[in-house]
Amino acid sequence: MKRLGESNPPCTSTRIGIDDFASKKGHVYKCVACDQDTGFPVAIFDCRYGEELNQWLQENQQIELVTRDGSHDYARAISTHLPRAIQVTDRFHLVKNLLKGMTEFIQKTLYQTNEKLSYPYPSLEEAYDYMFKDLCDIGEKRHKERINNYLKIRKMTIEGATRPEILAAIGKSATYARNLLQGKGLSVHLNTNQRKAMKYLSEMARIVSDGIISTATLVKRMEGKLDSYLVSRLMRTITEVYTKKRKEIREHNEKLKKSKIKKKVKVALIREFLLKGKTKDEKFDLKMKSNEAIAHAVDLCIDFRKILKGVEADTTLDEWMKKAKKAKCKAIAKFAANIEDDKQAVKAASQTEYSNALLEGTVNRIKCIKRTMYNRAGIELLRAKVIYGL
Repeated sequence: MKRLGESNPPCTSTRIGIDDFASKKGHVYKCVACDQDTGFPVAIFDCRYGEELNQWLQENQQIELVTRDGSHDYARAISTHLPRAIQVTDRFHLVKNLLKGMTEFIQKTLYQTNEKLSYPYPSLEEAYDYMFKDLCDIGEKRHKERINNYLKIRKMTIEGATRPEILAAIGKSATYARNLLQGKGLSVHLNTNQRKAMKYLSEMARIVSDGIISTATLVKRMEGKLDSYLVSRLMRTITEVYTKKRKEIREHNEKLKKSKIKKKVKVALIREFLLKGKTKDEKFDLKMKSNEAIAHAVDLCIDFRKILKGVEADTTLDEWMKKAKKAKCKAIAKFAANIEDDKQAVKAASQTEYSNALLEGTVNRIKCIKRTMYNRAGIELLRAKVIYGL
């Protein structure tokens, strides 16, 4: 049996699935590949991913389709060694990850959690955008109008707008637009203070994104570079936006201390609402629909499941991802951003009947075999038992 399990047998399958299983849970993992048409295991690897799996994929160029979970390591290995194979991500794992994030979001919204929220800080890109907007508003009215018109023309030109559309948007003549675009760029239209602030804008954005949002502290950090007026002027929008956000979080945390929730909403009820858009509890449904962020996110969840099932949906996956990334609900925006890199595999999941269900069943079978071997037998015996049924 050991000799038989020394290596994986030759593979003739054209459609397979790949998944990992625990040899020692939390410490050591191995990998199994199954034939998607017959359901039988075709290979077991003494690693989760790595050289052994890569070499096997390289030797089996006849494989046309591979199902897997959302693992980026498997996606990368398949793309590298089987570039022509179609990758199909598992629908169950996609919906599971979506429901998990959304359930936590709704629980926090309903104060159904003991977790206190921490104060937020802007990202590097967000801080830069806010400060750049404030920088453009420095100066007199005519000066600000010229800069904003210049930026609007540049943006619309990049987006492919026609000249009549651009002139209609800024409400100016063609001569004005032509004169505005003459020069080497934005710096031509900036005044002395703006040029000085522009020089240190990236540095300030980095400091703010690192967790320093106090204008007084920022003035000290920028001492010798920018005066207090320019620093406070550039921090105007950030201070306004994040003062409001922090007030909401402070109220949330204070309410959390005082509130004594008699009956928490069951997770099963939240998930039912996310999947169907309604439950048997009419009061709960009304409460959910009255919250704009939750109602919009639930609609997106339902649309995503329709896309996955191949049911005729109002939007395509690309359109859905654009809407989801702009949603007020951070959970669904984060989910959309995570699946963006795996978009082709998600599309394939909606267009094919294949999934990782066979792999999940095989993993459960391997667990049973391991227990009969007292978790002590090596990869050779395990391979012989799983693949040949000995």
